[in-house]
Amino acid sequence: MFPGLLHAEWRKSRVHNTRPYPQCHDGGFALLADTDRPAGLLLPPTHLAWMDPSDPDSIASLTRTSQEMVIRNRLTSPDSRAITCGPPATRRWPVLFPPIPIRSISSYALSALGGPIPSIRELAWFERTIDLLVGESVIALVLPDIGNGPFHAVVPQLPAREPGNAWRSDAADLHCGPWRISITHETAVWDPSPNWATLGITDSGLCFLHSVSETALRGTKARRDAHFIKAIARAITNLLSAIKGEAPESVEAAARNLAGVGPGLTPLGDDVLAGVILSLWAARRPGFEDLGRRIAAAAAPRTTRLSRAFLEAASRGHVNADWHDLLDALSRPDQAGVGNAAQRILAVGATSGVAMLHGFVRGCEALRRPL
Repeated sequence: MFPGLLHAEWRKSRVHNTRPYPQCHDGGFALLADTDRPAGLLLPPTHLAWMDPSDPDSIASLTRTSQEMVIRNRLTSPDSRAITCGPPATRRWPVLFPPIPIRSISSYALSALGGPIPSIRELAWFERTIDLLVGESVIALVLPDIGNGPFHAVVPQLPAREPGNAWRSDAADLHCGPWRISITHETAVWDPSPNWATLGITDSGLCFLHSVSETALRGTKARRDAHFIKAIARAITNLLSAIKGEAPESVEAAARNLAGVGPGLTPLGDDVLAGVILSLWAARRPGFEDLGRRIAAAAAPRTTRLSRAFLEAASRGHVNADWHDLLDALSRPDQAGVGNAAQRILAVGATSGVAMLHGFVRGCEALRRPL
């Protein structure tokens, strides 16, 4: 909505002399209230003048975390203590929000933002993630502690969730109400595809990963119905038998039996399927890419749009940064690296990380030896 930040000169107030405040061109004043979440800067339209948003000192001053602004306007003289609080009732004042820069973005998400975007729809909004359907592609705005992923755009903060804030696009930028999420010249482009061609999983690494996965799975079993877990185990066995039998139709049928099984935006059965697809990439048997696409396509009508996006990403060989670390450690005698990366994966969601890792381990083991 606004291409830059507001120009204001910071001085010490004679009335409020304990902190700096911006003095506007005609004597208006704005004082930040100390709270815990970001908000925009409120100033009357007559005070607007643009400044270079690349100036870090100005941005730091004008983007302090605050929930509200107290507007002190039109001091009659520098020494006067008679001030008017709040905007005049007869004037509508704008709210300016500094742009949110995208720190890194996956090559897939960058491609999705680079083309025509007919619509944007919000799929899910969490404390650290916003999942959007941008045209036909899912893009996730995530905080740095979540990090790079197959369709992630990493941002330093998420826009505030306010009723009525609609999503729209402008070139390669995303807008949520007054917030603008922008690709800048400093945005790093991240490749979500590991170097599968050179990946060589060691037997010792896979054996150790099996023990880590089974320990985590036992914890999951303790919280779930035993019949449900047994049904999932049978469905995985049937899928892997179909894969080894090189029967595409049977693979699709087995995938449909797992698709959408379990609660959540990414059901447990889908996470297992994603792990199995990644094991196909690790084994790199003839026709593995086609099998991965068939599994994702068979599951798509039976699951959520977000889960479908993760399955499609897996079928392209795209994973998040923790999986990159795990696959790299599995290629070397690095048990500590395997353990650390596996624990980060296991911590994802209620069961998502556990199920995906279990599907990967089962798939790798099945494709190495007879069932």
